[in-house]
Amino acid sequence: MEKHSKVVGLPVYCTGNNKKLGIIKDVLYCMEEKQAKAILLQENGIMQKKRIILLKDISKIGEDAVIIRSETAKQYMGYKKDGIKRDRVRKNEVNRDGVNRDGAQVNGARQDKIMEMKVYSRAGEELGIIKDVLFDCETGNIEGVEISGGILQDMVEGRKVLPFIGRYEFGEDILLVDEDVVGEMTSTGGGIKNKLFGGK
Repeated sequence: MEKHSKVVGLPVYCTGNNKKLGIIKDVLYCMEEKQAKAILLQENGIMQKKRIILLKDISKIGEDAVIIRSETAKQYMGYKKDGIKRDRVRKNEVNRDGVNRDGAQVNGARQDKIMEMKVYSRAGEELGIIKDVLFDCETGNIEGVEISGGILQDMVEGRKVLPFIGRYEFGEDILLVDEDVVGEMTSTGGGIKNKLFGGK
């Protein structure tokens, strides 16, 4: 399982020519399918066009680098091959048909859509704000999110991991989860309370 915050910043290398293609700037998600779909590259140079690599084209996400088999997996984002700019692209979300092979256009994306989204139970209880995303690199499925209850609570108890089991729905600005899932939340192990008393 991969963690959004640990993937961002990793260098990307191609096994075909051992060339460094850039650094991961962000991960793009599809809210409809509840999946990670692609990584956004940050390349060297000025006025670089945005490029992405689809998750299915990644060979391995390691501790220190991401490996792909071919440099051809790197695609333009928001541009067709003829250089004509299409819909304006914003990062962090792609729709079901957002990434296509003809220029890797990403439609309907909204910057930082998942991050900072509020999480509520179906009983109307606010659980916190999403600060990180856990996803499976093989399937792209979002397996859970790390949520913050605020600076003070994070310092005392640490953040919580909310697993994606049961029913959960992404709305325009919130994530709605079943009440049963609330009891499945686990601590990340951070916070003063966990360090001093083991979370007791």
